[in-house]
Amino acid sequence: MELIGIDLDGTLLNSQQQISAGNAGALIRAQARWLPFICTGRDPEDVVRLLAQVGLTLPIVGLNGGIGVSGGRILFSRPFQPVAALAIMATLADYPVKVYTATDRFETVDYQAQLRTLFDAIGESQFGAGLRYELAYEAGITSRPLAADACVQAGQGILKFYCFMPNRAKRAALAAALRQIPQVTVTSSGPDNLEILPAGTDKGRAFAALRQHFHLGLDRNIAIGDSPNDQAMLNAADLVIIMANASAALRAQADYVTLRNDEDGVAHTLRWLAQVEETLV
Repeated sequence: MELIGIDLDGTLLNSQQQISAGNAGALIRAQARWLPFICTGRDPEDVVRLLAQVGLTLPIVGLNGGIGVSGGRILFSRPFQPVAALAIMATLADYPVKVYTATDRFETVDYQAQLRTLFDAIGESQFGAGLRYELAYEAGITSRPLAADACVQAGQGILKFYCFMPNRAKRAALAAALRQIPQVTVTSSGPDNLEILPAGTDKGRAFAALRQHFHLGLDRNIAIGDSPNDQAMLNAADLVIIMANASAALRAQADYVTLRNDEDGVAHTLRWLAQVEETLV
């Protein structure tokens, strides 16, 4: 069976961070033909919430490949070594940060106020939309204070760090500092953030992990994405679909460029795939 890995933000979600009725209906129909799954930087609990709003249940690879979940069961998780996690915390100590474990999410004190203060202090005007997107995301979830969990404070069980950074020079300097920490990978879901993962963790591992779990043979892997943190998933795919709202560099890698995320690009892709396959029968 063919696997279809689908990114969330900028791909399946529209600009209002919702799954449209068109995309939802297309995914419901697609499950009779393929095995679609969500492959995202978000945590599984948040993804389940978004899917449930439109009556969908799909396998999830979350936190940029850091955790896999299906039917409420954790299939795999890849935490940091505590020494690396503590070094990351020290590097990010002056900034608002989100931290994710297999079962929970945490954030620095007064996180939303910190985001606004950071933007007012060093934010570049082109990242104003990014700040609004971050605040809208925060409105839909609940996080615990970072200081509330002793294990997390000790660097244990952490799968991902996230840092909103709306200044290009500061972001580049921070990324360079983080890359000096052993056993750490730095990526992003956009030009105004950093996503920090354990070395070797990426979305590209999703296909092999799900094929093993579901006992699937070696069939085609298909990826649909729009951002830099999708790169490993795109590299692992046999067929690469890129959203029209992605950068020119990502669109250049596409076997097919679909419509924008605000134009039901995922639904359009699934219809196109079905038509292509029907012409080959």
